[in-house]
Amino acid sequence: MARERRTENVLVWVGTGMVAGALFLAVVAAVLHWSDRGWGLFEAAGWGWFWSCAIGVIFLMLGVRWGRAHAAQPPDAESGWEYVLYLVPMIVLVSLAAGGGALLGADAEGPGSLAPSELRMGVVVCSVALGLVLMLTAVRPPRLFPRTRSLPFFGAGALAVVLVGAGAPALAGDPGDADRSEVRHVVAENPPEKAPVPERVREVGWVWEPGGAATIHWIGSGVHGPLVAFADGVVSLDGTDGSEVWSYRRPAAEEVSVWAGNGWVLVTHTPEGDPDSEDGPDDAEEDAEEPVTEVFDLATGESAGEYTGPPEQEPDGDTGQLLGWSDGIGVHTDSREGVDEFLGSAGVSAWDGESGEELWYRRLAPEEGDVCEGSPPRVHTETIVYAVACVSGDEFAESHGDLWGLIRQGDAHTEFRVVSLDLRTGQERWSYERDDWAGAYVPERPWRGRGGEGSADALVVPSRWSGQFGLLLDPDTGEEIMHLTEDLLGTEDGFTAEEVLAADGDGVTVRFHRSGQGAEVHHVTPSGARTELVGAGGAYLSTTVDSGAAALGGQMLFPDPESEYEDRAQVLVAPHGGRLGRGPDNRIEMESGGGVSQLVRVSGGVAALLLNETGRAHRVEGLVP
Repeated sequence: MARERRTENVLVWVGTGMVAGALFLAVVAAVLHWSDRGWGLFEAAGWGWFWSCAIGVIFLMLGVRWGRAHAAQPPDAESGWEYVLYLVPMIVLVSLAAGGGALLGADAEGPGSLAPSELRMGVVVCSVALGLVLMLTAVRPPRLFPRTRSLPFFGAGALAVVLVGAGAPALAGDPGDADRSEVRHVVAENPPEKAPVPERVREVGWVWEPGGAATIHWIGSGVHGPLVAFADGVVSLDGTDGSEVWSYRRPAAEEVSVWAGNGWVLVTHTPEGDPDSEDGPDDAEEDAEEPVTEVFDLATGESAGEYTGPPEQEPDGDTGQLLGWSDGIGVHTDSREGVDEFLGSAGVSAWDGESGEELWYRRLAPEEGDVCEGSPPRVHTETIVYAVACVSGDEFAESHGDLWGLIRQGDAHTEFRVVSLDLRTGQERWSYERDDWAGAYVPERPWRGRGGEGSADALVVPSRWSGQFGLLLDPDTGEEIMHLTEDLLGTEDGFTAEEVLAADGDGVTVRFHRSGQGAEVHHVTPSGARTELVGAGGAYLSTTVDSGAAALGGQMLFPDPESEYEDRAQVLVAPHGGRLGRGPDNRIEMESGGGVSQLVRVSGGVAALLLNETGRAHRVEGLVP
C-alpha cells in the first residue's frame, strides 16, 4: 500500500508540474511570437490553448493543497468522488481542445507544416490534458508538504514540458525547408523552353507542395507554367513537370503581397526596424511602416531592383496601395483629394521607380464633388484602365447614401465611364462614356481577354451585380464590341447566364445553366449568333460568378463541387461538341481530396489549386495531355 501511495504521489506531482510548465510555456511563447503574430496568434493557433491555460490556472489554484494540513487532519483525509467529479470535466474540456482541431488546425498537413507558435501552443494544450490525467491517478488533492516528496517531481514535469516546447519546431521542421529565417532567392540560370498550351488535358502529370507552414494564396499564369503566391513569397513552376523554375521567399514570420503582370512580379514586404538601435524601439516601429517592393523578371526571377514608393512618403500620407508596375513605373492609389466613400482613394498617381519623381496624378471622378463606384485601375504594359459609375454629390446626398439604388433604378443623372490612360503621361488615350444610360451598372476592374490566332484582344468591363456581365470594348480605341445584355445572350426563364469564361474580339464564351439539365457552354458573337461548345449533360455547377474554370482550345474544365467530400477531388471535363456530365469520360481524378478551388490555363497544361478538408490551399497539381 505504501509503495502504491508513493507511485501515486510521483505521478500526481509530475502531472501538476506539467500543468504549471504548460502555463509557463504559454506565457513565454506568447511573448516570443507576439511581435510577428500579434492577435493573429489566436487566429493561427486557435483559442484552444487559451482555454486550456484558463482551466489549468483554475485547477492549480483550487485543486492543489499548497499549505500544510491541519494538525487534526491527516494528509490523506480528503478523498472520494468530489475530487474526481471536479477533475474529470476539466480533463474532458482540455482533451476536446487538444484533439478537436481547435489548436493544431485540421488544416495542417502535418507537424512540419505548422508555424513554431502553433507547435508550441500545441504542446501547451496536450501537456495540460496529460497533466490533469496524471493528477487523477490519486483520488485526492495533492499536497505540497512534505516538499521532498513533491517538488522534485513537480520540477521534472515542468522542465519536461518546457524542453519539449522549446525543441518542438526543430523536431517537427520540414527537412526540405530547414532554414526559414533568411530570404531564399533562387534564379533560373537555364530556364526551360516555354511549352505550348495544349488543346486538351487528360490526367494528373505532377504534384507540387510547398515546404513548411506556407499558405498558398493564389495561382496565376507565369511564363513556363503556374506562378504560385504565398504569404511569404512566390514560386514559378514548369507546367510540364511541376519542377521549380525560380523562387523568392521571405522569412516565415513576414507577410508579403504578390502582384504579377506585364512580365514582372512584385513582392511587397514591410522590413522590421532594429529594436536595439540608438533611436529606440519606437523609432524602429516607425521605420517598419515603410513598405519595400522587390521587382523580379517573370521568366527568370532575376531581381530588377527595389522600389520603395514615392520618396519621403509619410505613413499617413496621400499615396497608398501599389496597383501595378510596368516599364519602371509604379502606379499607386492617391488620396490627395480625399477618400471616396465607395471608390476608396479619389485618385491615382504614377511614379518613376528609379528617381522617385512623380510623373502624373489623375482624379478618377469626372467632376469634382461627384460620388463614384468602381474598382481600382488595372495596369497594363503601356496603359492604365479604369471604369466608374458616378452621380453628383447633391443627388447622392438626397438619396441618403444609396448609391447603388440611384444607379440601378436610374433615379439620378448617372455618368458611366471607362478610361484608358497613357502609362507615362497620364493623358487619355480614349474614353467610353454613357450619360443617363438605362443599362448603367457598377463596374468591376476591367480585364483583358487575349485573342487567339486570327482574333483580336478585347477589354472586358464586368458588372459587380449578379445577372449582368457588362461590356466588351476594343482595348486600343475604346469602341464598343458588344454589350452583354439578356437579349444578346438569349437568356430566358429556365436558361440563365452564369459566368463569362473567356473573351476576345470575336465574342465571349459563357457558362449557362439550363433548368433540369445542368451546365452548358456557348460562344456568343457580337451579332448575337450563338454556338454551343459544350452541351448540358446533367452536371450542376456552382452558381457563383467565378467557378474557377479553365477554357482550352478544344476542352472546358470545371472544378466539381460535389467531389469536395470524396476521397479524391475531381475536375469535370468536356470536349467541344460534347456534353458536360458526370460519367467516367467527363472527369479527371486528382491525387488528393478536399476540392479544387482554381484552374488556370498555363504553358504545358492546366494547373489546379487543391484545398484540404478545411478549405486551406495546400498543393498544386498539374493536368497534362
